[in-house]
Amino acid sequence: MFDNDLHKPPFKRIEKGQRLSRLDDPRDSKIERLEEELWLTGIQLILTRPEPVVKLLRYGQAKNWSELNEWRLDVIDKTMDIAREEIQSRPKDGEQRIKCPLCGQAPGSKPMGFLLGGLRTHLDDNTGSSDCFVLARAIKNIIYQNKHRWSV
Repeated sequence: MFDNDLHKPPFKRIEKGQRLSRLDDPRDSKIERLEEELWLTGIQLILTRPEPVVKLLRYGQAKNWSELNEWRLDVIDKTMDIAREEIQSRPKDGEQRIKCPLCGQAPGSKPMGFLLGGLRTHLDDNTGSSDCFVLARAIKNIIYQNKHRWSV
């Protein structure tokens, strides 16, 4: 019923006179494996999107939190440009709503898509209510890639 590893102490017994070093927790390696699997799944998710989205998200690089935020804002601006171009290519009397170019989502009440202001909120909203899961995963992947260099 329960995983036996959860009931074992997360450290090795230290004998008298033994130097104390970083204690090995068997759960650490499991967590690291799961994090890596999630990172790889995020890459696969991005690679399933249309080519312009893959190009936009694939090589996200950041050396610190400030650069990550700059990259995120740049992706949002470029995604908005893609959406504007798509809407402008439609007939003037055509639908002015668009699904998110990154994730393909539309608001639940409007299956035709977002108005441009709503799309920006979808991309830039961190409340979790309707945020773009593809952009969120790309950001998390960049954080994972840099977790040893940044204070996470």
